[in-house]
This record gives sequence, C-alpha cells and structure tokens, in this order.
Amino acid sequence: MNFYDKTNLILRLDQMIRLKFRGNADSLSSRLGVSRSTFFRLLDDMRSLNAPIEYDDTGQFYYYEKVGKFQFGFFKQAYQNKVGSRLL
Repeated sequence: MNFYDKTNLILRLDQMIRLKFRGNADSLSSRLGVSRSTFFRLLDDMRSLNAPIEYDDTGQFYYYEKVGKFQFGFFKQAYQNKVGSRLL
C-alpha cells in the first residue's frame, strides 16, 4: 500500500470515527474495503500519531477521547522572516 492509499484510508477511518459509525472491527474493515488486520494496523498508525482512539463496547463504535481530526497535505502559512519583521 502506498502513502497516498494509506492516508486516504486514514482520512476515511477518521471520518467514520468522528461520526461514530456503529460497528466492530469486522464491519468497519468491510466498509473500508480492507482486511481486519489492515484495519488494526490503521488504528495503530493513527494512535502512533497521537489519536486518542477508544472503543465503546455498549454502543459498538470507535471514538476520540478528545475532539480533533486528521489532515494531510501541504498548507501554505505566512511566517516571519528572521532578518526583519515582514511576513513572507
């Protein structure tokens, strides 16, 4: 799996978690079109990037303990030049 495919899967899983899609690992991996083991690797990757992912056994959904979301890409931002105070 290349970087682009993996980031797209992470973004899709992120959305599913934020929307509290109901289901266990088997059903969510099926929705993503990946194996159960790939689903758990994605969760591990997200957790290694500090995503506070938990699972609610009663409601059967994954959720974030803290509000947040994943974003991938290059975002242009103004910054100060070290020599002067003008913004580039």
